[in-house]
Amino acid sequence: MDRITQAMNEMWQRGSFRSAAAILAGGWAITWAVRDYTAWIQIKGGFPQNPLMWALSYVIHWSIGSNYATHAHLKYLERLSIKDKTELLASLPAREPPTPQLIKWSVPHRQLTQRTSPEMISHLYTELRALGARHDLLVAPSVREAHSGLALYAIRMTQESPQSPKPTFAADLIHIHAEDGSIHVTLHPKDALCVVRKSWGVRFPLAYCGIFSRGKKGDGLSDGLMLVYAPRNEAEVPIIMKIIEAGVHYSLTTM
Repeated sequence: MDRITQAMNEMWQRGSFRSAAAILAGGWAITWAVRDYTAWIQIKGGFPQNPLMWALSYVIHWSIGSNYATHAHLKYLERLSIKDKTELLASLPAREPPTPQLIKWSVPHRQLTQRTSPEMISHLYTELRALGARHDLLVAPSVREAHSGLALYAIRMTQESPQSPKPTFAADLIHIHAEDGSIHVTLHPKDALCVVRKSWGVRFPLAYCGIFSRGKKGDGLSDGLMLVYAPRNEAEVPIIMKIIEAGVHYSLTTM
């Protein structure tokens, strides 16, 4: 045993073990990164799919997607709510548990569990088109989601124009994700708080982040941008549509 120990010490001193350990660790890191990146690019989203954005998704998750940042965002929404008493979702019922698990990356922002069926997503699309028609708003594939899913835009449809207006990133008020049926919707701060407290959704990680926040030109992300969970059954569809309609009414007041 003493000879073995001595031989190991000699190899360590020569750097053989350290080199081998570094090679093994490097090989493991590369394997993990390749597998994780491959899984990440399978998720459709509006952000560029490249290694830099993949790495950035982890930075977002560990910083502005953290529990501390979420708590700070909710406190900020509470302060905004004091100034404006508007509340469209006061009668929103609590969502039955369990809460769905989200994917480990913050960008794109998707559900991992409790994904809804293609039939339910089609139902949501039909409801969103009907809502757009009632308010004369443009409904088209989502610009924010690389023209996938379906979005309702803060863009009025006019009978005078023979062509539909061009959708824009900033005007994308509500969009339904084609993969899982979850929804991104911009809500009044008080309604956004209600959605979180009643367990119907969570904040979008980039909401309440200075460089992405909506500026005077209205070309950024709203502080009330939320991810609403996909409906699990037909009974939840009217509740989801009530949340979406609250987002439409709030956005119409700011158009």
